[in-house]
Amino acid sequence: MDIIVKRGEPKGRSRSRTEEQLIKEGWGGSMSQENLDKCKYLERLAKEQLGADQSHFKQRVIDELVK
Repeated sequence: MDIIVKRGEPKGRSRSRTEEQLIKEGWGGSMSQENLDKCKYLERLAKEQLGADQSHFKQRVIDELVK
């Protein structure tokens, strides 16, 4: 008999996914909701343009998105 265990989360963790998990568990996040949205946008761009599966952007990069 084979038992297949499926994970709900992908193998790699992105910064936005880690932040959402921290907030969900009640620890609070390290960035505002606006910066979380910017981070998701950067991750989506990296996935589309570079094919990057895993991305972990620093806060400095997220802040420079406005400029």
